Amino acid sequence: MTFVDYLVHDLLLTRRSKVGRTVFAALGLAPLAGVGLSFVLSNDTLTARFVLLSMWLVVSGVVPIVAILGSAAAISGNRESGRLRLVLGSPTAQADVFFGTFAARLLLVQFALLVGLSVAVALMIVLSLPMALGRLGGFLLFTPLMATAYVSLGVAASTTSRTQLRSLSLGVAAFVATLAWPQAATVLADVFESLSGITLSDTLVHFVGTLSPFGAYAQAIGDGEAIYGMAASTPLLRSGAMGLVLLLWVVAPLVFGYQQFVTADV
Repeated sequence: MTFVDYLVHDLLLTRRSKVGRTVFAALGLAPLAGVGLSFVLSNDTLTARFVLLSMWLVVSGVVPIVAILGSAAAISGNRESGRLRLVLGSPTAQADVFFGTFAARLLLVQFALLVGLSVAVALMIVLSLPMALGRLGGFLLFTPLMATAYVSLGVAASTTSRTQLRSLSLGVAAFVATLAWPQAATVLADVFESLSGITLSDTLVHFVGTLSPFGAYAQAIGDGEAIYGMAASTPLLRSGAMGLVLLLWVVAPLVFGYQQFVTADV
């Protein structure tokens, strides 16, 4: 099987499974739920900032965990069932299996997200809701990139274990760690300052907090006054730098996962 053959094979199997249907439903509905949340939480006239913030609240929680859970058993499940041994027993390269699996899970996640975001934007237009095009554009650009980072993390987790349960548990742990890192960075900075007597700047501490996919995504959408964010007073906190952080979280887990995959016993 070639890379494309395995991609299509895995995509068709996943699409017909409960996992595939759940991923599609959750990611397709998340942006719409965010728009609905803006109506529930608003006590006054809706603003573009408030609508986007409501969408971020839902999407930033739903997309990472669904992307990880939808991919964390991708390889370990096939290894546990013996299907992976059969596939690699045929003239199929390990690279084609690994990257075909990643591409299939990524396409599923991105297509569901595309549908959800498109319907949410269309609904905003139909309802004549306010839209700040700059911030909305950033949201539409960085949300798929953040989702890609978490798919990469999920696939990497699926190479580290022979059982689905363990790889899923590792995926969930990775999700919690990336979600908690921005606050953990603040706590670690406080501990460092108390032990060393050296005062760290708020900007530096915040930048360290953006070194997780969640932290980078939160900073990239550009709302420095809400939940988690800071005005981009330095290039390190601007969208370009956050995009690089997210790209690193796409590439690094794939490199690690591929090394694990090619050296592990099938």
